[in-house]
Amino acid sequence: MVLTACNSFAQSSRIDTRLTQLSRQSDNPKEQVDSIVQLYGDMLKEMDPTAASFAYGFTAYDGRWTDISSHASIRNKAWYQQILAAIKKINKTGLAKTDDLYLSLIEKSASESVQRIGYNLYLMPINQMFGLHKTIVSVINGLPINSPKDADNVLRMMAGIDQVIEQILSLLGEGTGKGIVPAKITIAPVIDQIKAIIKDTISKSPFYNNFVNLRFSSDSSTKAILQQKAKDIITKQINPAYQKLLNYIQNDYYSKCRDNVSLSSLPQGKEIYQFLVGFFTSTNLTAEQIHQLGIAEVKRILGEMKSIREKSGFKGSEKEFNEFLRTDPRFFYTSASDLVQGYRDISKRIDPELVKLFGKLPRLPYGVQPVPDYAAPSQPTAYYMLGSHQQARPGFFYANTYDLKSRPKWEMEALTLHEAVPGHHLQIALEGELTQPDFLKFQQITAFTEGWGLYAESLGEQLGLYQDIYSRYGQLTYELWRAIRLVIDTGIHFYGWSSEEANNYFTKNSPKPLKDIQVEVDRYIAIPGQAVSYKIGQLKISELKQTAQKALGAGFSIRDFHDVVLGSGSIPLSLLQENVNAWIAENKR
Repeated sequence: MVLTACNSFAQSSRIDTRLTQLSRQSDNPKEQVDSIVQLYGDMLKEMDPTAASFAYGFTAYDGRWTDISSHASIRNKAWYQQILAAIKKINKTGLAKTDDLYLSLIEKSASESVQRIGYNLYLMPINQMFGLHKTIVSVINGLPINSPKDADNVLRMMAGIDQVIEQILSLLGEGTGKGIVPAKITIAPVIDQIKAIIKDTISKSPFYNNFVNLRFSSDSSTKAILQQKAKDIITKQINPAYQKLLNYIQNDYYSKCRDNVSLSSLPQGKEIYQFLVGFFTSTNLTAEQIHQLGIAEVKRILGEMKSIREKSGFKGSEKEFNEFLRTDPRFFYTSASDLVQGYRDISKRIDPELVKLFGKLPRLPYGVQPVPDYAAPSQPTAYYMLGSHQQARPGFFYANTYDLKSRPKWEMEALTLHEAVPGHHLQIALEGELTQPDFLKFQQITAFTEGWGLYAESLGEQLGLYQDIYSRYGQLTYELWRAIRLVIDTGIHFYGWSSEEANNYFTKNSPKPLKDIQVEVDRYIAIPGQAVSYKIGQLKISELKQTAQKALGAGFSIRDFHDVVLGSGSIPLSLLQENVNAWIAENKR
């Protein structure tokens, strides 16, 4: 909303008018549902135009930053409440299954959004993992420049960054006034990240990356003009804005943040945490239930790992074996480029095997890139950045090359399966090809998306991987890591564990490198509840596969099962179960 204020206000006014007219438009329940489905999609696009354009390809929203102000959050909450009121008035008797489903999904989404805004979580917009100070950079770098129009669009986005920073500063100030602040441990790395973003040599600024070559034109004068415009915006607007943010965080905000890392230390903290657990897992599981499930899973997986250790012939204790995996030179690359190439080689070994397990494969390509230097020290081992057909942008699997001694080879196959294929890239790219109402594009159910990523790691042997005993051990290490998350995330935010207690539990039970462990624990502190979704989702998908195999016997097709699981996009786990059960019943008939 920052860059095109007049158009944004006009569009917001139209949303208000349509919401007011909603209940008066028709007495026909089907027509009411259609109106709500259309309006809810338009609402979400107006609330988050940056995502609408960047992630989902709605070009009408190009060039606009999302309004993150308190005013916008209050307005959004009112919009959600009006949608909920309209849904309550609909006579659902006799509605088609699809219409009933859409209403249920919208009602769930809107209700959770009202609750989330009510907890004022938007007043903590920065952390070392997914802070807005980093998201801004990712968006600018992810916008392709294939024409003068593209270049103008990126320049307009760049020209609005200083206003987004002002909104961040306003939220941070309001949060401190209400005592809603993050833990210091999640803000300290932000200071270094911002310092690394601010470059005195403008041509090395991460905001200048897209303007280095400008391959769309051979006209040197046009290139020079566009490049100078970019440099001027970085020099006069972006760098000063980031410097202002840095000064505030260093000199004021950091000292007001929490020493206590537990969300339960905030007002209503335990209640907020239980809400977040339900939001991220799409289940009714309590924090206590998840904690106990984690303890049981850790015990089970450690048993499988013990069996592999015994088969390896290693002479020594579990602790010694873990130390061997953390330190032996054979398990580590000595150059960043070799590490990235290693991931690329694994990816290309997987690609031709996918047809054995999937009936439908995505058209969108993907690549492997190193994590940007400014962010790498506080980032996880890898992550995925979604692509877009509309934006002519491939998906990217980002591998962290910082501190090579903490990036063992034995974890690379499992990680590639999770972040690239058949994990996040395959699932998200296929979802982008679905024909569905606009609002569903915004419905990313974490337990589904991350549960699928973790489930994808279990498919390695069927795809020709895990031939090495250490890679198989690495896969179990990764599954163990997600089980440990259930224990630590709930331990920190529900039971009040300290960072040290969490680190000790992790180190005791996992061979993961110590640097990884520290980054992971800090991540759980920064994003309460998100990390538990992986194991919850994976367990549900695995359970549904076992149910289908038992019910269908020789008639079970792994390709058809996977196509059913991925065929509706990112959906709540309860709906996924309904879909699989319906597929089983259909096959039985």
